[in-house]
Amino acid sequence: GCRPISDLEIARLAFSNHPHEILRLPSAPWAKLVRDCLAIAPAARPTAEDLVRRITTLLDPCASIVPERCPFPGLAAFSRGGAADYFGRDAELDTLVEQLGRHALIPVVGPSGIGKSSLIRAGLFPRLERTGSWVTMSLRLDGSPFHRLAAALGSPDQTVGELAESLREDPDYLSLALRNVAKRHDAQVLLFLDKFEELCKLAAPQDDLMAFCDCLARAASGSNPWRIVLALRDDFLDRLTAVPSMRPHLPAVMVLGPLSRANLSAAIYGPLANVNYRADIPELVTHIVDEIAEEPASLPLLQLTCKALWERRDVATRQILTIEYKAMGGATGALGTYAQGLVADLTHEEVHLVRRMLLSLVHPDGTRRRRLRTEVLDGIPAASRPVARALLDRLLDRRLVIAAQDSRHHPAQLEIVHEALAMAWPQLGTWFDETYEGFNMTYEERP
Repeated sequence: GCRPISDLEIARLAFSNHPHEILRLPSAPWAKLVRDCLAIAPAARPTAEDLVRRITTLLDPCASIVPERCPFPGLAAFSRGGAADYFGRDAELDTLVEQLGRHALIPVVGPSGIGKSSLIRAGLFPRLERTGSWVTMSLRLDGSPFHRLAAALGSPDQTVGELAESLREDPDYLSLALRNVAKRHDAQVLLFLDKFEELCKLAAPQDDLMAFCDCLARAASGSNPWRIVLALRDDFLDRLTAVPSMRPHLPAVMVLGPLSRANLSAAIYGPLANVNYRADIPELVTHIVDEIAEEPASLPLLQLTCKALWERRDVATRQILTIEYKAMGGATGALGTYAQGLVADLTHEEVHLVRRMLLSLVHPDGTRRRRLRTEVLDGIPAASRPVARALLDRLLDRRLVIAAQDSRHHPAQLEIVHEALAMAWPQLGTWFDETYEGFNMTYEERP
């Protein structure tokens, strides 16, 4: 019922260079909130949203508070709903939009974890949709590719099964279907085919791959009001080059490279600012970027690390904390925790197979060892090969193993996602010690 400071003290504040300590504020549950509201630095004061949340808690400690959304997707790709938190790819998006004006079919190619799906879903889709003249649709090519394509296109006159059969029987039918979509929406159409490598991994890939690619190539004409974009891991690019109908579209291939250090920093600062959070010290962002910048899958590693920091955030000060970054072991510690969670869901046989495959990607001195996919699967009994292949695909999909191609190796080679994974992940460290102690190696050394 009284002011915390007198009128005379208020008058003197204008001429003071130092904070004025409010000595008479009682020791009550609401005292800290009052002090925070009176902070000299505007950034240190609570936002209106935070003020409502804290007052609600003070009035009723058992009140139900809507949890804050996490602005970092972890190792998952960004979705269309996460577009506001997607930072760092403006230059690539500009290039891709320009390419759409010149090419009807654009393969976006890069190693696993580089961010191909995120670029399209969280970057390109929203940019095109903001113009009001585009409608976007996407599908992932697992299962029956023609059925998935038919389900994405839709038709008021045909069932999904009937449309899928028409697409399979007539390579020109996709053009008709896309034209109907454009007319229904009175807009240009962007068709996105995610994880195109799934089509290459089907049991009878040549039949489906050839027929499906022929269907896409026949529809890819620059004069039509639609465009086709596909995302493909670069270790499967040779499969695409082997399809005659796709070769004319290879000049439009867009190779997605790693983010620069500046863009990695923007991918931390931007999402935090969207939810009115910040790092407790600027050096925290530098530490994160320093740790992951040279890694092939730097973007998912960054997102995983920031998601772990978000879960340990200081809600009162709205900060992610350096002390928590150190406590969890940095990016490698966050990765080790994630890897342990993945293995916890496997059967005993699956764990044994994962152990063999991962250890084949580590040198006796603990450093990463690049190997071909066939080499990783080498030595696994024939009866266990199908399970091992599926597990290896899961490791690739979950970003613990990445596949990349360089000018010296063909086809692509596999490697674990981070150099320090064997040290940061206790389970892998135990396997490593059991296998390489005294250099009694399970696998022969290969040049």
